[in-house]
Amino acid sequence: MSRVDSPSRKWSVLVVDDDPGLQGLFQTLFGRDGFSVDCAANGRVAFEYLKRGSYSVILLDLLMPDVNGFELLERLERESPRLLRR
Repeated sequence: MSRVDSPSRKWSVLVVDDDPGLQGLFQTLFGRDGFSVDCAANGRVAFEYLKRGSYSVILLDLLMPDVNGFELLERLERESPRLLRR
């Protein structure tokens, strides 16, 4: 957070990665700085999170099994473009 950010604002991060170790690492690092962190193992799960809420930051792995990061971005653009423009 920058020094001009309001301390009352709750920042949130969505970590989209199929590696549980990286999910845990990012959850710990962002959590230490006061971020609320959600983790998704693939683009399909991430899309469901994004339909339910908004995030300050999305950390997106592009190469994942099932639905990868590129496919998630294409799906968001096609089905929910408003989610990309918040």
